[in-house]
Amino acid sequence: MTRIASVKPHPISVPLKDVPWTAHEELKASSVIVVEVRTDDGLTGYGQIMAAIGGIDIALRDIKGKHAGLPVWRLLAGDKRPIPT
Repeated sequence: MTRIASVKPHPISVPLKDVPWTAHEELKASSVIVVEVRTDDGLTGYGQIMAAIGGIDIALRDIKGKHAGLPVWRLLAGDKRPIPT
């Protein structure tokens, strides 16, 4: 059984040249947390959203796809077809 060996957050922040305003403050940088999840059998998954728990969820899906040899969209029963927008 595959087990999580480690979870490592990588906070990334890039200063913005043009500083926009949100409803409350200046947005001086674009920031994200990339979460790296490693398993005991050597697989590594990466996830990224604003809340780290979401990044963990995405990283675990990434690992599941790598373990199965499938892209994540296929694991989620996705279909490769045009989608009208």
